[in-house]
Amino acid sequence: MADNRDVVDSDNDNGAIEHLRNEKSSKKTGKGGFQGMGLSPPVFRAIMKRGYRIPTPIQRKCIPSILSGRDIVAMARTGSGKTAAFLIPILEKLKEHSTTVGARAVIISPTRELTLQTSKYVRELGKFTDLRHCLLLGGDSMEEQFDALASNPDIIIATPGRLCHVAKATNLSLKTCEYVVFDEADRLFEMGFAAQVRQILELMPDTRQTLLFSATMPRMLADFTQAGLNSPQLIRLDAEAQISSSLENNLLAVRPDQKLGAFMYLMRHVIGRTEQTIVFACTRHHVEFLNRILVDEGFEATLIYGAMDAFARKVNLGKFRAGKARILVVTDVAARGLDLPLLDNVINVHFPSSPKLFVHRVGRVARAGRTGRAFSLVEPAEVPYMLDLCLYVGSGEPQVVLDTSAAPSSDTTTGKPCLGAMPVAVDEETEACRRQIARTNDLVSLERVCDRAYKLYCKTKPSASPSSAARAKDPGFCIRSLRQHPLFKSEASAIDDEHQHLLAGIRDFKPKGTVFEIGKQDAVMREMRQVHGAKIERNRQTNGHVDIERRNFRDDQHFIGKNGAMDQDGLEVVLQSEPKRIADLTVEVDGDDAEMMRSMRSIRRWDQKQKKFVRLGQIVDEARNEAGARIKKNERQGGAADPYLKWCSKNKKSIPEAGSSEPSNGPVRGGLLNRVSSRFAANNKNSENNSKPVRSELKSIEEVRKQRKTTAKRSRAAGKPTRKRTGNKRQRR
Repeated sequence: MADNRDVVDSDNDNGAIEHLRNEKSSKKTGKGGFQGMGLSPPVFRAIMKRGYRIPTPIQRKCIPSILSGRDIVAMARTGSGKTAAFLIPILEKLKEHSTTVGARAVIISPTRELTLQTSKYVRELGKFTDLRHCLLLGGDSMEEQFDALASNPDIIIATPGRLCHVAKATNLSLKTCEYVVFDEADRLFEMGFAAQVRQILELMPDTRQTLLFSATMPRMLADFTQAGLNSPQLIRLDAEAQISSSLENNLLAVRPDQKLGAFMYLMRHVIGRTEQTIVFACTRHHVEFLNRILVDEGFEATLIYGAMDAFARKVNLGKFRAGKARILVVTDVAARGLDLPLLDNVINVHFPSSPKLFVHRVGRVARAGRTGRAFSLVEPAEVPYMLDLCLYVGSGEPQVVLDTSAAPSSDTTTGKPCLGAMPVAVDEETEACRRQIARTNDLVSLERVCDRAYKLYCKTKPSASPSSAARAKDPGFCIRSLRQHPLFKSEASAIDDEHQHLLAGIRDFKPKGTVFEIGKQDAVMREMRQVHGAKIERNRQTNGHVDIERRNFRDDQHFIGKNGAMDQDGLEVVLQSEPKRIADLTVEVDGDDAEMMRSMRSIRRWDQKQKKFVRLGQIVDEARNEAGARIKKNERQGGAADPYLKWCSKNKKSIPEAGSSEPSNGPVRGGLLNRVSSRFAANNKNSENNSKPVRSELKSIEEVRKQRKTTAKRSRAAGKPTRKRTGNKRQRR
């Protein structure tokens, strides 16, 4: 009994000691770091080696959800740590190299640069594992990529066009794929890869886990998430989706011909030279035009647009981040997904056509407790879009400055935005800009191109709501009735005030007489006015206009909306998987060049194969490579110039079938032999019955004699002596 008690006591002591160890380890490792995620030692060691200590917000939310096996739709900016957010759980789940042939994870990226960057992260985070990965990039040698696929990689990192091309050439099967990642999914669909994405998904099993990362949510991407994902979880932690309460939102009414002068006035007199400013324009031509004017005037400016070369884009972005350029001129397409911290100002030279686009633009400033300012130049045609924005953010109509003495203060950062006019000095800036353009031939041609591009932009951008278009006709929103914005109150001089009052007096002047009372002969009209004037005045006093306050029967304190207050204001942080929530996040980004604008207009196109109109991006042409060019018949699968057949015959090996066992040693063989019956079925039909004897490679006596005669003739023609055999002796001729 004593022995038994000793055993029980020792067991209890061991359990207590183990419990204390677990307690100490749990206290030592914080739950907020990577230590509390339950990662394996190889992956955790690589994370620490990389220098990561605390996960970013997107990593904190995505990694547990991916490890649980759910489909993910994550909205995050570039630079927020999204690459590690999907690589860490994938490496954790794959753990080690599998001897079963077939890729278990596929990562799709829209560009070569992003694919190379992802490959670098895979090498660094998987350096303590034996996992293999391969790159499939357009423009690289296909033979090297065939070699990489023959080595049985666990992870394939590819661009969609090259992956489809290789899959068609090699009959590549992705039935063993467990995880597929679409990085920068919005750019994938906007660059026209929707057809390739659907082809890739058809090669994969339905049980795969799909991870989709995007900066915005275009309409085509929202439709894809509802059809291609299984009850996805939507993770939206982007601070750009909210308008900060510390943001000073200024709406400045200008005439169309004043817009350039107003922009230069802001840059000279309102925004400091040391402040980081991002400027939004509608097209790439306006971006080049504004950047050229800023550089000529001595400002440190750079530009980015959608069709820019990737290397130039990286260089310009690096200059802005390093502080070498204080002004960045961009389009909505180019600015999507850029991580630009510590911004001070945002200038909307052209007012966005969607309220969500405005929120994405101004959401880049006033973050992390900092204050920021937003300046929007609003011309009369853009007033309906401004009213749509006010309804979207829940601020109602903006504060219109109709009287300088009763104007709101300019330091108001909460509540309604203020709409006012620019000072008179803008006219001088406009004239200075015109003289600058007239002196430079390049600026003259750029201005003409901008005018044509703006006309096309106005045709392609969506219309404002009918109610806002009707309210925009209110005389209060007319630029002639607006007074100077309180932002320029400190800079307003007495001359400007007198100028404003003089214009207001001329505008509000209404003569008491009529046109019939001008001449001396029309005294009858004056007599009629004297007779009826007193009666008109009595009726006016009796039936005077009574101002009736418009009341709302909604109690602001106790009213509960069906979608919640935050959702009604457009500021909700969504962590749900409802399809309606994904549809609400849809943002259509306007194109910044003519080709993209025309493609947005032609949403549907006739498909010759399906014999019906289909949406743009759904037409599948299986005879094209990753560059969009048609594949020649002899280069297609089984053709005379098939690159895969050339590689197989040259290297005497092939890519093994997915699902088969990996050979223990030696080169990978047998995959070609297994596919001979399917690839060369027409040529090898009944080959066993009609087999021919193999020709001997040894030459006969006649063939040797004939070859010697031919060699002698060639040598004689070249003037060289020949040797003739006579028995065992050699004689020279």
